[in-house]
This record gives sequence, structure tokens and C-alpha cells, in this order.
Amino acid sequence: MLVNPTCSACTESTMQLSHSFRANCEGCSARSAARSPQFHYARKAGVIDRQYFDLLRVLGLTHERVKAAAAADWMSNR
Repeated sequence: MLVNPTCSACTESTMQLSHSFRANCEGCSARSAARSPQFHYARKAGVIDRQYFDLLRVLGLTHERVKAAAAADWMSNR
């Protein structure tokens, strides 16, 4: 699932610039990680470094999930 269809913040973020995030929403957590400096560094460098690995672990996400959130996020695609 790219976004949580029951979360208004996730749905809004696919259509327009949105800075809304909901607690306890995996889609929002993944989108937050996708907007992080750690993710951008990992994507540019092509490696998952310790800081990004720790972010994924704390949020309980996978790199694939964060990449999918980035692909669905309106802001990440501008």
C-alpha cells in the first residue's frame, strides 16, 4: 500500500503540497522518512548508511516502503 486510504493526510499528499502527518499512520511515517535528509542521502549515494538504517528501524519501515511513499508523494515528485 502506497498510502493509507483512510488517512486524510496521506490522501492529500498525493494530490498537492501537504505538511500534514498523522500519528500512528504507517503511510505518514513512510512519507516523513521519504522527505528526510537521510533518505535523500541514501538515494543519492546508493547506500543505506547508519543514520538512515537507524531511522528505518525506529519507524519500523523498510527501504522499499519509503521509496514507495516517495513515489506517491506529490512534494517528492516536483
